[in-house]
Amino acid sequence: MRHVALTLTLLGFLGTAVFAIVSVARNSPAFSVSLRVDSVLGDWRVPVSSALYDKGKYHFQIGYGYLRGDDLALMVGEEAELPDFETYIARMQAATGNFEISLLSLPGQADTWTALAWTRFLTEDLAGSEHALRVSWDLATHNSSEAIERIGLVLALDEVLSASWRDDAVASEAVLNDLRTLKKYDPAYLDGIREEETSLSRDVEAVVFTDAAG
Repeated sequence: MRHVALTLTLLGFLGTAVFAIVSVARNSPAFSVSLRVDSVLGDWRVPVSSALYDKGKYHFQIGYGYLRGDDLALMVGEEAELPDFETYIARMQAATGNFEISLLSLPGQADTWTALAWTRFLTEDLAGSEHALRVSWDLATHNSSEAIERIGLVLALDEVLSASWRDDAVASEAVLNDLRTLKKYDPAYLDGIREEETSLSRDVEAVVFTDAAG
């Protein structure tokens, strides 16, 4: 799995964090009286939905923090260490819960389904992982960022279940679509897969050579 956090610099992360904190404070009714209006009951209300928190996005960010937090800690801190197994599983379960809550509000977010597929896999809910992955495929057939995460998960599921779980026509075509997307938008990542003997080797060769001949 491509670690998204590795693409960030520490300076960029800290700057984003500071900006986010300032933005939240500036746009929160608790801190900005300009967002409030007096109500007939004598208290105040927030008249526009844009001033309210987006529950779906909020829980996605919380869940993503649990999923990727250790990656970032290892990148940033000289003394950072991976958590013990129990702590790690607890974090993945917390991430799963937040993703599931997010999807109640935003069920069409492919990236949330992909992330949920990963956390379910990491907590050994293989059937739930496969289901979430298939939903992500259905929602975003050709998506370069999702393709990277999904192909990584396909390899992981293959290691545990064997490749037979994706023998059906829908999954087979979805895998090929992700590989074709990587060929176009991230050929270096596809080359990295080609260098190793994996359960996807035949599919990769089909995309690289057969599609080119077509």
